[in-house]
Amino acid sequence: MERPTSYEIDAHTIDEVVSEASCKSVTVRFDSSPGVSADLPGPAELLAMAFAACVLKNVSRYSEILSFAQQGLRFM
Repeated sequence: MERPTSYEIDAHTIDEVVSEASCKSVTVRFDSSPGVSADLPGPAELLAMAFAACVLKNVSRYSEILSFAQQGLRFM
């Protein structure tokens, strides 16, 4: 049986408006205020970005397995 995948992140607040999360060598700052920030993505936008990343990665992965050609993916 294959061992389950595990992920490690570090997330913390910087101040009353900004928080950040780190994984591997990437750190992402995001809006954690009760209002809306024009400069930083909020948690819902981060979730949508993560979903898009999963879709794009799986299309790339399955294009190799199913032998179909694709070039330049865009998820909007």
